[in-house]
Amino acid sequence: MKFNLDEFKDRILTIESIGLLYILIVGGLCQVLPIPEMIKGFLALPGFLIIPYLVGKTIFILIKRFLNIEFDNFDLFQNFVLYWCIGLVSIVMLAYILNYIWLFD
Repeated sequence: MKFNLDEFKDRILTIESIGLLYILIVGGLCQVLPIPEMIKGFLALPGFLIIPYLVGKTIFILIKRFLNIEFDNFDLFQNFVLYWCIGLVSIVMLAYILNYIWLFD
């Protein structure tokens, strides 16, 4: 078995891992460093794209596995929009359900 560095980089450096690392690093820096609120707001803006995308990709994997639905003919941008929409709808539905049963206020 041979170790291939290029294949390792392709598997580790994905859009999902970079987005999650951005959220974690910026969130940690904003907690630790005394950054003005305006700068924190600008640093948090990519989170409005990254978090629904990650949630949508996770939900889509579950939908694809349990319902056997195939969407293979989309390019990168169409997949991003599809995952983002699924994630946004899922987050809103979860917020409404938690608000309805008094767990989210």
